[in-house]
This record gives sequence, structure tokens and C-alpha cells, in this order.
Amino acid sequence: ILTDNLGEANAAIDLLESVLSEDTHNRDVLALLVHSEVVLGRLDKAAAAAGTLVDASETDEQRAEAHLQVAKLEARRGDRDAALGAFQQAVALSGLRGSAATEFKAFLMSTATDGRAQWDLYSAALTEYIGSQSIGAPGMGPVHLELARVLGDQLGDQTQALNVLRQGIAATEDNDLLRLEMAQRLRIGSQSER
Repeated sequence: ILTDNLGEANAAIDLLESVLSEDTHNRDVLALLVHSEVVLGRLDKAAAAAGTLVDASETDEQRAEAHLQVAKLEARRGDRDAALGAFQQAVALSGLRGSAATEFKAFLMSTATDGRAQWDLYSAALTEYIGSQSIGAPGMGPVHLELARVLGDQLGDQTQALNVLRQGIAATEDNDLLRLEMAQRLRIGSQSER
């Protein structure tokens, strides 16, 4: 309220820091601190507070949201490498749930050099997410499909794309789209061999 309605971000930060001195991992207070620091344009301090928010997170969903916040702040600060790392962590924790994957892809496209984005980082994050899930976990078909498309279309590795599709078909029940993608890739591959 102090920050948004009264323009008293400094007073809000003092109040929030006093609460944090008693409860250093209060997620709600840390989120407000990040917001207040952003309002003041102190992105370094906002990013540091967001990093503490990552540490205070108890679930993968909370950690993914906090990493996404760090990524956005680092991007605004102009620290491309830190932003890439935070985006990668967010996707590794959330897969395609939430907005991390979409925002990571947009960031990769916006920071591409010589028309080449670092799709290997996105691919690695999806691979890590898949590896962290149990076999047969619901909702994994679309993640396998996304990874296969990145491997095949963006990184040009058709063999790996087909391997991911095979793994996804074997590991998931929602695999109709994976089967269709595999059939299309095999058909295109056989046509190019002629």
C-alpha cells in the first residue's frame, strides 16, 4: 500500500526489512520487498531479494516462480547470462506449466545473435524437467513433444528428436500427438533420403 498508493517505497522497504529481521524467509514479505525495490528502480537489490525468495520457496512451483522473477529482473538489468540461468532453472522446475517456458523462448529469440538463439539451454531445461518426473506422470506428453520439436527443428538433431519421441511414447499415456509427430518426422526423413 505504501509503495503503490502513497509512493512511499522507502518507508515500505524499511517496514518490510524490519519484518524480515524477525522472519528472514517470509515469502509474502520478500515478494513485497522485490516489488518495492523495482518501484524505486533498484534492480540490483530487487534481484538480490528475488534470489532470497528462491531460497525461501518450499515447492518446485514456488521456486520456479521465484526463478522466473529473478530471470526477468536480470534481463532488465542487462545481465543476459544470469537471466538465461534463471530462466533455465524455472523451466527445469516447471516444464510447460506456467509461463516460464514461453517467456524463456521469447527471451532466447530476443537475444539471439546472428539469428541463432541458444536453444540448447532450453532443451537442457526440458530434459532436466523430464528427468525429474516419474514415469507415467500426467501431462508429460506435451513436454516430450516440445523437446522433440526443439531438438529437431531448432537444433537440427533429428536422431535425438526421434529418441525423445520414442521415450515419451513409452513413458506416457497421453502419447497420440507424440506418435503423430514421430510418423511425420519419419516420413519426412525417408523422403529426404530419396
